[in-house]
Amino acid sequence: MLTALCLLSIAQSTVKVTTIKTVVGVNPVAYAPAPKGSKFVASLENSTLRIINASDRMTIRTLVGHPQPAMAVAWSPNGKLIASGDESGRVFFWDASSGKKIREMRTHTKGVHTLCFNAAGTILLSTGKDDTLRFYFTSTGKEQKVVYGKGANLYGARFMAGSNKVILGTLDGGGTWLLSSFIRTKTLNASMNDKGVWDVDVFGGRAVSAQREGTAVLWNLSTGAKIQTLKGHLDWVTFARFSPNGKLVATSSTDQTVRVWDSFRAVSIAKLENQTPIGSPLCFTADGKFLITVANDNSMQVHSIAGTRK
Repeated sequence: MLTALCLLSIAQSTVKVTTIKTVVGVNPVAYAPAPKGSKFVASLENSTLRIINASDRMTIRTLVGHPQPAMAVAWSPNGKLIASGDESGRVFFWDASSGKKIREMRTHTKGVHTLCFNAAGTILLSTGKDDTLRFYFTSTGKEQKVVYGKGANLYGARFMAGSNKVILGTLDGGGTWLLSSFIRTKTLNASMNDKGVWDVDVFGGRAVSAQREGTAVLWNLSTGAKIQTLKGHLDWVTFARFSPNGKLVATSSTDQTVRVWDSFRAVSIAKLENQTPIGSPLCFTADGKFLITVANDNSMQVHSIAGTRK
């Protein structure tokens, strides 16, 4: 059954979010979109990865090799590589076309939280439960640099648009760090009661952080100033993602909801109920047509997004 969730006018365009399919038996723990089209990679509880087309929900390829579930995945900007990081601390590079594993790195001593390629696709960053931020050359898999959190509990991280600067969320209440040349240059605190940041995402000169205090915060990366706070969740906000055109932000929470926001007006335009209570991983496909989440029975859920691609 198709369920239309919300309608709203943004820039003379009607936004419609519709749940189109719950795929039972596919239990994802992480997602990453392909750089073009409607494909994405889903990392599953059974330690495999699947490349899936959101338009028909068909699995294109299955990637096998991780000894434990990969809680982090990323797709390179040129579409050729998929990176995945598992609970054993292993990071794999895969050939996205053939599904073959190219190489394996194991410099993390504990599970991997986050993976992200830079815009050129030459560097991969990772954060892990060992409280480190690590950088790898994608051409060789060799580690370029390691940054130690020293108790900060480094978590979500993203390269800033068009640069090798990094925005990084920490769970110690230290807020969101901006790093340049691997040195912390600024700390962005959402409030005096900042309890830490699970996740971050970047679009152009803006960033969004998923706060443990139950909000998401939009930031101006040029000035470091807070633009707006997105309020509506009732518990920790665990993931935050911009849509491909930057007009929308999706956030998930341990309150078992996913919200979709107008990123300029900072208003909630859709609320997806019955999502996983640990906070759903999120994925907008590159064509802007689909949002992928995880339902409260741990099944993959696909939602169509209409009216935002102009």
